[in-house]
Amino acid sequence: MKILKTVLCLTASVAALAILGALAAPKVRAAIKATFVEVVFPSRPYSYTIPLGLSTDYKVAGPGTGTLGVTSLTFRNADVNPQDVWVANPVLSGNAPGTCSGTVSNTNEPGFYITVPARSTLHLPYPTPLVFNPNNGSSCIAVQDNLSRTYGLNVTINGFVN
Repeated sequence: MKILKTVLCLTASVAALAILGALAAPKVRAAIKATFVEVVFPSRPYSYTIPLGLSTDYKVAGPGTGTLGVTSLTFRNADVNPQDVWVANPVLSGNAPGTCSGTVSNTNEPGFYITVPARSTLHLPYPTPLVFNPNNGSSCIAVQDNLSRTYGLNVTINGFVN
């Protein structure tokens, strides 16, 4: 009789733990999900169009603070010639931390060239954001065209700041 009571008590305890676990699991899962959602993009939306004008100087833009996660880049080339554009994470000198002013003294990753066909628009989506970490206290993106042109070239940056 004593063994039967022990087995019944253990069975009831296991059943109670199973029911408690089933009831608590969604709350635990939601808490874990909420924790991870807080530490990843998106946080604040960011969008800016950089007109490159008619020079080959670097043009710099960005939120200044935080980490910029670029979800898309759109290049609009109104010129009759294709244009090569360098996109990079700039290292600025002579700027106040948290701003995107100053002179580009160097570039860090990510950095790449893109050729924009003549008189066309090129859209590059990044389902996983292209991350531009801060350099010297500033979170910015730099673009540079390697040719002088007759018509304008614009780069539109879309993403989030975290």
